[in-house]
Amino acid sequence: MEEAMKRLLPFALFIFLSMPLSALAQEDTEIKETLSNTDTYAVIYYAEWCGSCKILLPKIDEAKSSLSEEVISDLEFVRFDFTDQSSRNSSKELAQNKNLLPLFESDAKTGQLKLIDKETGNVLGIIKKDLSADEIKGALTAITERL
Repeated sequence: MEEAMKRLLPFALFIFLSMPLSALAQEDTEIKETLSNTDTYAVIYYAEWCGSCKILLPKIDEAKSSLSEEVISDLEFVRFDFTDQSSRNSSKELAQNKNLLPLFESDAKTGQLKLIDKETGNVLGIIKKDLSADEIKGALTAITERL
């Protein structure tokens, strides 16, 4: 457990440091990264009790750390947290603000990352825990090259 926490700490720190100041006033359970001029949402469906999330998040972190600046600039990472009612409510508000409410309400399965076209709202791809960090990096790169 302690090893898992050590691996998640850099990811959590990165997300916290990249949050806009307005998000700092919101509840801790709502974590988002806002990147300007992005074409694609990378929506992480998360819960503290989710075993798949604990496998997937470190892989996403590793993949993100090796992505080019060009790929990163095309993605906006958003995290929907289903840990408890309070975090669900915060995430629902975030979904409303990002015009992702239908997606939030229709498919709340944790332990996955969905790539969503901002303009159309279409799901471009789904990333699950079975992929390696390199495969996740490849999928994120491929999605941004399609745009």
